[in-house]
Amino acid sequence: MELLAFVPLAFMIRSDYKERVIRIYPLLFFGILTVTGSVWRWGWEESVVRVVGGVGVLAFLMGGVLLYLLLKYRRRINPFREYIGTGDGVFLLCLTPSFQLMEFVRFLIIAFALTLMTWILGLYKNKSKRGIPLVSTVGVCYACYLVYCFICN
Repeated sequence: MELLAFVPLAFMIRSDYKERVIRIYPLLFFGILTVTGSVWRWGWEESVVRVVGGVGVLAFLMGGVLLYLLLKYRRRINPFREYIGTGDGVFLLCLTPSFQLMEFVRFLIIAFALTLMTWILGLYKNKSKRGIPLVSTVGVCYACYLVYCFICN
């Protein structure tokens, strides 16, 4: 079931990389497929535990980002308006049912490190592009994770 998520994921990766825009319908379809696949594979209780743990991790990360921005700019800001796309946040929320807590933390560390490397390499190549294609790079990492799980299980 989760393999069907490749279709909207591919649209989101392309859209984020080319236009820095995440369209609502592929994101909605991706979220439905991810949640449905998680419930089908692990059941409601385990899926809820995974979502709660993932939301906790994302809230901790968001708190760190807010604290950093507050200390840097010395004023209160809305990070979703200026620094983080709403589509990026919703995409990361859609990933939460796919991972157990520590697995999600490891996935985010690896995916964010690869995102940072990709962004740095992209700066040298094309200096006019602004922003980080978070959904593109994390989406590619998630696609690799799904293929790995499909092959190994």
